[in-house]
Amino acid sequence: MRNAVSSEALDQIFRTARTYNGWSDTPVDEGIVRDLYDLLKRGPTSANSCPARFVWVRSPEGKARLAGLAAEKNRPKILAAPLTVIIGNDLDFPDVLSKLLPHNAEMAQKVFAQPGLAEVTSLTSCRRNPACSHAHRWCKNRVVCRR
Repeated sequence: MRNAVSSEALDQIFRTARTYNGWSDTPVDEGIVRDLYDLLKRGPTSANSCPARFVWVRSPEGKARLAGLAAEKNRPKILAAPLTVIIGNDLDFPDVLSKLLPHNAEMAQKVFAQPGLAEVTSLTSCRRNPACSHAHRWCKNRVVCRR
């Protein structure tokens, strides 16, 4: 295979990666967050629909608000983390297909207008995207929410 990803990289990303329950108190640089998001947004989704939405929570006020909504055992983790990301599914993603799929947006909007299809696509697209499903390994905490 030409330009194959090294075995070491595959180990780090998939084979030996594990969910972290602790981290350092070192702040996460804005450049790292932007680099991570740049990877996340390029993951495979149906018709390039990109239904995942990310909210990066850094401020003590934001983390306190989020912790108040989380399970009791996760509250200290959220409050101590230098950065938390909320990954949600936008069930209205077909509304932005003209930006994401400009060459065929009208057709895709008609397809996703079928009852229930936007919901199923939104949920399965994140599961299919390795970067999205493994994002919590970099961000140290993940909360998945639905509208």
